[in-house]
Amino acid sequence: MNTNGTTTTPSPAEDWRDICIKLVIWTNLAAFVAQLSLSALNIVLLARTSVLHPNLKMILLSQSASFCIFAIGHIWQMCIMLALGIEHWTDGIVIKILLVFGVVYSNFIGHVMLVERLIATLMSKRYENWKKPHFSLIWFIPIFSFSLFNALQSAPNETSSPVGGNVGIGIMVAAYISIVLSVAEIFACFYIDAQSRKRYAIWAKNGTHSLSERYQLAQNIRTFRQLAPTFVLHLANLIVALPTTLLLYYKLILDTKLYMVVWLTYHLALTVNNGLIEFTLIWRHPILRNETLNFLTALRLFKGNNQICTAQNANIGVQIGTKNGGEMIEMEKHFQMLQKEWA
Repeated sequence: MNTNGTTTTPSPAEDWRDICIKLVIWTNLAAFVAQLSLSALNIVLLARTSVLHPNLKMILLSQSASFCIFAIGHIWQMCIMLALGIEHWTDGIVIKILLVFGVVYSNFIGHVMLVERLIATLMSKRYENWKKPHFSLIWFIPIFSFSLFNALQSAPNETSSPVGGNVGIGIMVAAYISIVLSVAEIFACFYIDAQSRKRYAIWAKNGTHSLSERYQLAQNIRTFRQLAPTFVLHLANLIVALPTTLLLYYKLILDTKLYMVVWLTYHLALTVNNGLIEFTLIWRHPILRNETLNFLTALRLFKGNNQICTAQNANIGVQIGTKNGGEMIEMEKHFQMLQKEWA
């Protein structure tokens, strides 16, 4: 209490906000570490597998890489907040570039994924043998450039307090366009999947298709099933991001502590969604799931699955006398799985 008889202790509301901020920071830190681990694991699994088409493989690898960039930037940021406190916290320009780049790039990758699946469906007769890097270069260069441009544009405009920051007009436009595209893409996904199933049923009944055509169409159906949660979660990311983007652009919240609670909660929701994208990609793909269980078993995290994973390793590890024997065995095992499920 000062000489005038007034207290100098913070109000209960201020104390509550401080506690919430610290709690959300620690929760964010744990969530980002978990998401980074999942993304790194997915990169390793995708790099090793041969059953995915190179175009889809490149898309999924770059998606996981953007999630890693986003997580690394936020882990760095959370550590600075904990070390210096909210009052003295300030971001470096590198952190800001990592965060904005990771968000913008990952938001657009879902659209590229749908285009790739559409091409795979329309070109099912010859897509399996179309492995040149042209498609990857066509989408990667503009999206990477656009994401980097927005990151460089936004980073210098942001101050240590998010309330005083500005969001580039490019990010605002991208946010609105991405939401509209994502809604349309989800409907397109269901339509394309229905058409693929219809074509597969006709081909299976008439028997006029080649074995490679049947394999490619069955692979398209399974891939759509695997990626369906990814499209929904990408839309959820965009919907969650829009309110925060509006708050930043129009500066609707002027109280720093209140804004920090909202801002940190938004990033917590974002990283949970990213983690779910990575988890569903692994868990809904039989071979990636088996390799993950084998990896965890090797770390003795799932001791009860030792016999199952050993048997799977024995089947997958069969050697044949060709240069690409490992890839052929993996493809054959994958095709047998597709035949069993879709025959």
